[in-house]
Amino acid sequence: MDSDFIKMKIILKNTFRYQFKKPWTLCLEYDQNISSWIISNEDASVYGYGGTWTEALVDFDIGIQSWEASFINFPRPEQHTADSVATMHQILDHVNMKVNLA
Repeated sequence: MDSDFIKMKIILKNTFRYQFKKPWTLCLEYDQNISSWIISNEDASVYGYGGTWTEALVDFDIGIQSWEASFINFPRPEQHTADSVATMHQILDHVNMKVNLA
């Protein structure tokens, strides 16, 4: 394992903006070479980056919010690619939000 890179799983119940329906397992990484934190869930295509843990979590919130805004502004599934709809279902499995997919 590279000593300049730390990677672990974390379980969160919420972020600053969103309450999760159930605890969500996310990946937390720290790269000492660039002094950056990364919080991610690849299945849901949500990522957050920052120089601190807090900045990365705020950016992760923004990532979720971007998906939410996309599906609020274009609510019909046919307005999105099949991959985007599948990703949004992954997010909706974990995150309470205003989006309702048929």
